[in-house]
Amino acid sequence: MSKHQKKEVEVEFEKDNPETVYLELYNKDTELKSLSVEIKKLTGEKDLEIMKCDKDIYKSAEPLYRERRQLLLEIPEFWSTIFTNLFLRLGFVDELTMCVDDFFVEDTEKEFRLFIDFRKNDIIADKQVIITVKTPTTAEELEQEIKISTTPIELLKKIPEKKNKGPEEEEEEEEDVTGFLSFLLNPTKDICTYIVGSVWTDPISSFCDDEEDFGGLEDLDEEQEN
Repeated sequence: MSKHQKKEVEVEFEKDNPETVYLELYNKDTELKSLSVEIKKLTGEKDLEIMKCDKDIYKSAEPLYRERRQLLLEIPEFWSTIFTNLFLRLGFVDELTMCVDDFFVEDTEKEFRLFIDFRKNDIIADKQVIITVKTPTTAEELEQEIKISTTPIELLKKIPEKKNKGPEEEEEEEEDVTGFLSFLLNPTKDICTYIVGSVWTDPISSFCDDEEDFGGLEDLDEEQEN
């Protein structure tokens, strides 16, 4: 083979997109596809086992959580400090987080609920907001979008009504609702699971360590803008 021919082969290979090559191989190779499906199935089953284990732990620890709740209420600004630090790390100076009076989580077989209590403020009239996150019970449900709902929230600061405005002006209005309030109105799976999995399970560490690593949650501001 001449040097010229060798160079042509190398250039052609460099232009190949690895993702395209993989997809072509995946679609043609039934054995590879079958193995991928089986691995995904086993991973889903393992995830379900972990969730079931977490729920069993909660069921056993629930009396302790309720006892802990009463003791934490004696610490001034405990939950407001935690939520304020969390959203500060996410890029928001949020007045509403400073009004969080109490926080509790209830975990059942099919869902978990976040109870967030507020002291009187000039942002929302609600004394409590409840966020409900449905828990997948089958491997099929794991692949579906998680259903999350929140109780209706009465805003004391009204959001300006949209009246015959262009797309750019509408985007500017949406930016008026950000941070914690945006999360309460449109809770996300990532934030909910982080709060339950990390903040709720070990709130003392979150309270004492304002330098806590909130890895994986820095994109909250981008999610809310989209």
